[in-house]
Amino acid sequence: VPTGISVASGSLDTGLLLRVLAIVLFASLVVLPVLFVAGFFVSVLILHALIRLIAGQDQKGLPATLRVSCYSVGAPVAVAWIPLAGILAVFYCFYLHTTGLKRVHRISTSRLLGATLILTTLLLVLAAVVTVYDYALIREVVK
Repeated sequence: VPTGISVASGSLDTGLLLRVLAIVLFASLVVLPVLFVAGFFVSVLILHALIRLIAGQDQKGLPATLRVSCYSVGAPVAVAWIPLAGILAVFYCFYLHTTGLKRVHRISTSRLLGATLILTTLLLVLAAVVTVYDYALIREVVK
């Protein structure tokens, strides 16, 4: 029984393929949800620090920021599975988040949007750095 699959550029080891698929399955079922939750908490922590820095006051503390963030993200998930409703749910999530944080921390819309814009910029820069690093790593492995 052959252990490899012949392809145009050579042969592919099925044992290696199965190991890679097992790693991908493990990562998608275990590691990614943990990273998602950790990333959510880190982003809420950074947002709270930015609100304190920009607003100069802290009415309810970090638990209130976390609570508003959880509720604002959780509510649109209920309708995100409906076609095209997911797009509207993103805007509704943004509205809930902005309104909730304004009321909890008693800050102006412009200060809150400033903190949110700084956080969004930081996350986009982080995503760009990770993408460039991953691309360079993949190119190095493929060589």
